Amino acid sequence: MRGCIAAVSTALAAQFCNNMNTSGYAGYSNWYLPAQKELSFLYQQSQNISGFVYSSSSIFYWSSTESATSLAFVVRFDYGYAGTATKTGAHYVRCIRRF
Repeated sequence: MRGCIAAVSTALAAQFCNNMNTSGYAGYSNWYLPAQKELSFLYQQSQNISGFVYSSSSIFYWSSTESATSLAFVVRFDYGYAGTATKTGAHYVRCIRRF
């Protein structure tokens, strides 16, 4: 069973989303780092959702889904590729809210 890096206190992407809860960002406290499937769905809908970074170079967004102890899934938002990256890498974060 795959874990969630949101449960790992040293994961900066998950900490970023948790910090949004602490600060009550936009008046809400139910932000989280999306799982790989949720992030892939966001990519599919990204033409209708603002705020994503697009570029001719690789733009990866973190998911909360681990593939190994040191790896997590990322989604490349210039064409939808899902792959893995080391958790210490620098990639974009898109927090979403629970409903």
